[in-house]
Amino acid sequence: MIHDGSGVRIPPDKTVPLTPRVRRLLDSSPLRRLASVRQLGLVSLVYPGAVHSRLEHSLGVYQLALAFLASLHGDKRFRETISEQDAAAFLVAAILHDIGHWPYCHPIEDMDLPDMPRHEERTSQLISTDEITKLLSSDWGLQPERIAQLILGTASDP
Repeated sequence: MIHDGSGVRIPPDKTVPLTPRVRRLLDSSPLRRLASVRQLGLVSLVYPGAVHSRLEHSLGVYQLALAFLASLHGDKRFRETISEQDAAAFLVAAILHDIGHWPYCHPIEDMDLPDMPRHEERTSQLISTDEITKLLSSDWGLQPERIAQLILGTASDP
């Protein structure tokens, strides 16, 4: 999957830049697992080209988050309002937002089964594991609670 050592190619012909700290996050167990979870479930039975993984989706969300920040960086008010830590938290949340997914997650969640946790709750739990917590702290200077709040939509200052 690695294209030339400085990025990774995802459809449709996009190269997502990968810094060393992003690479370390992508090499974590929860993110590596996403390579085997299909984004679109059984849709590929009808549309054979619909076969990308949750990892590819997460890389695409990260690439869009980078583009979003780059676009807004030209606005002085944005630069005055959003700190580097806020931007880093946004990027990390973009990368990690789907780590709680399991195969056929959305159709199962739509069944509203009793005691079935939402994938966002599982994501929050996985963000709090030692592996992710250490990476967030050492590489990003971020607390896992902050990232979980962004993903759960419970942050007081989104």
